[in-house]
Amino acid sequence: MPITIEQKLKEILANYEVKEHEIKPDTTLTDLNLDSLDQLEVLMDIEAAYDMAIEDDEATELARKTIDQIVAFIKERGNVSRWT
Repeated sequence: MPITIEQKLKEILANYEVKEHEIKPDTTLTDLNLDSLDQLEVLMDIEAAYDMAIEDDEATELARKTIDQIVAFIKERGNVSRWT
């Protein structure tokens, strides 16, 4: 059974020592105490996981978006055939 986008995002964030209980739909990357470099690396991990390109201006905006908004962005722009 494929994992959900939310689960994959939690896996990515776990690489940055973010605990699963800290990740809520209305949480932003900044709320998770990720510095700007970590935020950029998270977005690069998302690009790789979903075979997508995130433009610089989009990356700046995504860093301020909630987890739910990031998931919606992935669903709209990413290759989600492996993820549901």
